[in-house]
This record gives sequence, C-alpha cells and structure tokens, in this order.
Amino acid sequence: MLANLSTQISLFYQNLTMIDYAYLDRKMAVIGNSLAVDVELIGEAKEGIIFDFSNAKREIKKIIDQTIDHSLVITKQIMMKESPTGQLHLHYKLNGAKGYLEYWAPTSAFCKIDAKHVSNKSIKSFLEKIILPQMPTNVRSVRVTLREEEGKRGEHFLCYTHGLKNHYGNCQRLLHGHRSLIKVFTNGRKNSKLAAQLSKKRFKSNIHFALWDNIVNKQEILSAYPEAISASGIVLEKIKIVHLQYDGSQGHFELKLPGFAVALFGNETTIENLTTNFAIILKKNLKQKDRLIVKGFEGIGKGASATG
Repeated sequence: MLANLSTQISLFYQNLTMIDYAYLDRKMAVIGNSLAVDVELIGEAKEGIIFDFSNAKREIKKIIDQTIDHSLVITKQIMMKESPTGQLHLHYKLNGAKGYLEYWAPTSAFCKIDAKHVSNKSIKSFLEKIILPQMPTNVRSVRVTLREEEGKRGEHFLCYTHGLKNHYGNCQRLLHGHRSLIKVFTNGRKNSKLAAQLSKKRFKSNIHFALWDNIVNKQEILSAYPEAISASGIVLEKIKIVHLQYDGSQGHFELKLPGFAVALFGNETTIENLTTNFAIILKKNLKQKDRLIVKGFEGIGKGASATG
C-alpha cells in the first residue's frame, strides 16, 4: 500500500490551442499576433485524475474561443461608446501626424483586459483568472504559458489583420489578426531574400489587408491609385484615412485607419487568396522559367501554398 503523500500534482497540456488576435499600437495603428497556449492545472487528484484530458481541452478551448481568440484586445484605459443596439465605437489617436483609428463592431469582437498594456504577461494573467472559476473544484490554480512561434534562421514573419465578411465564424470580425510565417522557394531552394522583400519591405512587417468591395471611399483611392481596381497588394500610403465597412452574420463592422497601414486586394483576403497574390507579386522578380512556391501561414501551423 502506498503511503499518503502531500506532494503537489498538476496536469499539463502543451499546445492546447492557439490564439489569433489584434491589439492597438500608437505607431502602427493595429497589430496582429498569434500565440500557442500551454496550460497546467494544479490541484488534487480524484480517483487518480485531476481532470480528464479531453474534457480539459474542450472546456479551456471554449473559454478562450469565446473571450479572446479572433478579437481586438484592448486595455482598461481604452474608452468606448456603446449604442442601444449593442454596437461599440472605439476612437484611438495615433502618435504625431499618423492620424487615428476608428472601429465600430459588436461587443463580442472586443476583449477588454484589466491591464495597462497588452502583452503576453497581461494576456496570461487574464486567461488564468477567467479559466480557474470554470474548472472542477479540485483544481486549485491554473498556470498558462504563451509562446510566439520561433522561426529558423532566414525565415520571416508578417503581422497582419483582416476580416472575412462571409465567414460563418469569428473570422468575419474586421480587426482580428495573425503573426504569420512566410516561406518562399525558387527552383526548389529556400529564398529568404524574396520572403523578406514581401514581409519586411512591401508590407513593412505589419499591415491590414482590405478587400476592394468593402471600401467606402473608392473614388478618393482611384484618384490617387488609378490601378487600384485591378491591382493587388497596393499599400495606400497616399490616402490619409481608408474607410471600410460590411455586415456579417454577427453584425455591422466598420473601420477607419491610415492608408499607410492598409494593403488593398481585389479578392477576399483568405489565406488561399493572399498566398496566391503573394506568388503573383514575387513572380515579377523572377525569370519566366523559374519555379516559385510561396507558403503563407495564417497564424501558427496552418496556411496555404501557391505555385507559380
């Protein structure tokens, strides 16, 4: 017979889920990010277990999906106005002459955390506080670890936000984001130079991808960029404020943000279309006979591949 032990025991779950979200920035307007989530449940075992693995994953993932995933994360200092219909309106002033960001969206598209800054540390604290009360009573504490994907030498990441108005789920939220790896291969060999040209130079490591059909001030954009109606991936630096709006099954979404933070596309900004457009953009730098493969990720571990 085993002796009674007072040893602390925990149940851990690595890569329980991923979080794709966006947050505000005074310089870049809004930034997309992606985090892997590890969770540890500390408590007392009942009949040999703390919490069944499958139940733990399902319940914790549900909590994360319903609060922070695919949302715009804001701090307690950010003030918003609420309409009688439940719509929230946010106005966020950027540094110096960079302008402002304005966003209208249903309440569910925002996640407000009790912190001064949005960071891995403040999101970790937020998650631990909301997960614990919904765990079995034998779970005494929750420990969350958040990890950004680490790229290999020569690999490049692009932070972006977008919204898919016809998506059945939370991807329709106009300001949700990702931190995504970009891989480029030419003639079977990794081409870090082209990957950097796309992610670091053209889109400057952070951008909002916008669909032409969702643009309100089309005429203003066409006056500055006559080719905008047919070209893809144009960064609208000549436009002071780009105005977008659409209605999804979750409600009305509307956004105004500086043109330097917006890249325009003629088709919906799914990862499949984005990767195809990336290949078209990069193919212009190659010879006709060169074989190009672009792998674009939507957050961590998932994405699309296009060959040109």
